Amino acid sequence: MRGGRRSRTGRSLGDKMRGRARRVTRKKPARAAKVRGGTGAARRKTRARSRPAVGRRSRAASSPAKGGAADVQRRISQLQNRFSRLETSAELSDLTQTVGRLEQTLAELPRDLEKVRSRGYLHAGRLENEIASLRQQWQQTQPRVESALNVERNRLRRELRQATPRVNALSPHDPDAITAATAAISSLQSRVNNGRNNVRSLYNPLLRQVQQLDHNLGRVEQMLERFHRSPGVRLQPTEGPLLATEARWRRSGDEGPQGVLFLTDQRLLFEQNEEVAKEKFLGLFTTKSEQVQRLLLDVPAHAVEKMEHAEEGGFLGIGESEILELVLSARAPVSRASFELKKEDAEEWVSWLKRVQTGQVDDDRAEAFAKDVEEAEALAASFPSQCPMCFAPLPRPPRGADHTRCEYCNAVVGPEAPAEPDPDIGEEAS
Repeated sequence: MRGGRRSRTGRSLGDKMRGRARRVTRKKPARAAKVRGGTGAARRKTRARSRPAVGRRSRAASSPAKGGAADVQRRISQLQNRFSRLETSAELSDLTQTVGRLEQTLAELPRDLEKVRSRGYLHAGRLENEIASLRQQWQQTQPRVESALNVERNRLRRELRQATPRVNALSPHDPDAITAATAAISSLQSRVNNGRNNVRSLYNPLLRQVQQLDHNLGRVEQMLERFHRSPGVRLQPTEGPLLATEARWRRSGDEGPQGVLFLTDQRLLFEQNEEVAKEKFLGLFTTKSEQVQRLLLDVPAHAVEKMEHAEEGGFLGIGESEILELVLSARAPVSRASFELKKEDAEEWVSWLKRVQTGQVDDDRAEAFAKDVEEAEALAASFPSQCPMCFAPLPRPPRGADHTRCEYCNAVVGPEAPAEPDPDIGEEAS
């Protein structure tokens, strides 16, 4: 047919194709709309974000204003507190108190030294001269220190008066006043520090020497007190105490009796002094104990043939134990001894032991006790070298001892009487 082939419905093939194309065209926008419509919640959020948030903006705008005022007020308070501290520091009251304590300590040092001398401290003969020298230095320094205190105090007071108006003018509504006060206080801080350093530089070297000397005398007093509390340690005539510290004698590994280790200018001693459990419940809980204090070691200082110091344990230098290792001669009751010192430097003990063995420690005796050493040496030299009973060799007794005991026959031996001159020899010579 000329008009084209028609379907059963009366529509031609061309009409069908055009209708299908129109349906396809209408569906495409629908699919696109459907895709966009799937993110409707997101679009609503986007529109909500794009709207002007009047309430939020007003709250955000008001917060910085409140925070800024609080910050300014806090800064003003800090400046006022800083200025108040500078007022106190500029009076130099603490420096005046330090100078007063220095003067008082210098006045008390001779009395403190006399006290330890009366309790048997024979060494550190240089202390008398050191104290006299320090007191003389202070007599020369004190006028300059007092003058410097007055000069710096008056100068700083003037500077404070100049800075006070700027501090009083501080206001949270005047940024220029805050800037000016900040500069004035910073300048004042620098001048106060310089003034204080100028005064300190005049007396600090002397102060350090006095403090060290006072500290050393305090250690001597503690050492003498330990000797005094020990019933088992009895000093020989002319024997001088040197060191005493709490220690543990490590007889079995790290275990052993606790007590006090003593050193004199002649002997090394250890006295056990601790509470020892006598009865235990189930082998764990102490039900009965007693205080044990007894002398466990007493050897001449020259019996130490080898000495070493070491540090054990701890972490990064914290909690380390000071260990004193000793090797003793055949005459000593033990061949080795290891001591853990509680509050002393093991290296210092080695140094003092060497000074005792070389005799250098006698050179450090106070002048008032030097003659006693000569007499004691003469007495020790008068003992026989052999036992008069069994003829066994006799070691030289400790200096100051008036008798000794033979190790072989247990005989008590005293010094030999000096030989008296023969009167007949004198008559023949005449």
